[in-house]
Amino acid sequence: MHYLKKLQPIVVLVSAFVALFAGVGFLLPIENATRVQVVFKKDIEDVFKNVTEIEVWPQWFEAYDSAQRRADLHGKPVFHTRGERGEVDLVVERLEEPHQMVLYLKDGSFEGRWFFDIELCRAGTLLTITEVGAVSNPLVRGLTAFEDKHVPIREFMLALGAFYELRTLPDDVDVEYEDMQPRLPK
Repeated sequence: MHYLKKLQPIVVLVSAFVALFAGVGFLLPIENATRVQVVFKKDIEDVFKNVTEIEVWPQWFEAYDSAQRRADLHGKPVFHTRGERGEVDLVVERLEEPHQMVLYLKDGSFEGRWFFDIELCRAGTLLTITEVGAVSNPLVRGLTAFEDKHVPIREFMLALGAFYELRTLPDDVDVEYEDMQPRLPK
């Protein structure tokens, strides 16, 4: 019984932090959207190939240890990935060569889509990744409120840039970040 009195301040403190983060989470929007653009001095076909061949991502993207093809879900290709953020299934909802891939993922309280849009531009090939997602759990929203929401997309772009850097000059990559209203791109 005596040890419970010693634990009481710790329990109160932890409960206060949980309440604080959940309160912050209730104030934040459930949906979020962000867009990142990078220009690569590479052919559109090369960029499309490296972006859409998910099973080879672990070869150039350290965040993934493995990516394995699974059975289709409603006729859509599924890839089971493992990496530093755990395990998640990526569903390829749309694939239009050589211009677009749309991935759907649901991981715990996060659900969303990554839109990979690839187009030619004067400087080479423009890759735009738009993330449109929702975090349903207010505690998770509160805990992640102070994190940089661009990290997953930035890591992807930097890994792809590092992969290309082996064959291109370091100044061939230009990155722009943009926060958006959470609407699904058409």
